[in-house]
Amino acid sequence: MQYKMYSEMMEQPDSLRKTFESEKSTMDEVSQLVLKADKVYLIGCGSSIST
Repeated sequence: MQYKMYSEMMEQPDSLRKTFESEKSTMDEVSQLVLKADKVYLIGCGSSIST
């Protein structure tokens, strides 16, 4: 028996790799902007936003 959450977790490394490859130019741009910033706030919500 395979749970949906388990299969999603197993797909994450490949998904991240594909995202980084396709968004490299954007990430380079953002990293240059972040270098100039005094503060960076990271805000996350997780899956609880959909429930």
